Amino acid sequence: RRTMQNIIKNGLDHGNKEINIQLTKNGNEAELVFRNKVTDPGEIDIKRVFERFYKADRARSKNSTGLGLSISRGFVWKMNGEITAEIEETGFVLKSDLLVSSLKESIEYTENLLNLEALSMQL
Repeated sequence: RRTMQNIIKNGLDHGNKEINIQLTKNGNEAELVFRNKVTDPGEIDIKRVFERFYKADRARSKNSTGLGLSISRGFVWKMNGEITAEIEETGFVLKSDLLVSSLKESIEYTENLLNLEALSMQL
């Protein structure tokens, strides 16, 4: 649950407020992909995004500790999964491979979180 919360918060705080989430299931394994557009993808050091305290854009990250993605990676590893980051043209992409059983609770929580985000954006 915390993994998805951190990734979504990171995308909303540091991206262009648009996140695409894709879940693909293959047997007992699942790939969860988060994509969000960023203004200047060249500012992101993709090799460091999972480091503790790493911030790509210090001017916009005053309220950020730089721990969110590091914590997310730790939780994914605890679930015997893998998480990677990459840049695609104007987008920042996080991909996580997990066992389906590890995702069930997290997916329900994420759906509720996204519904709350959509509601708060409408207000």
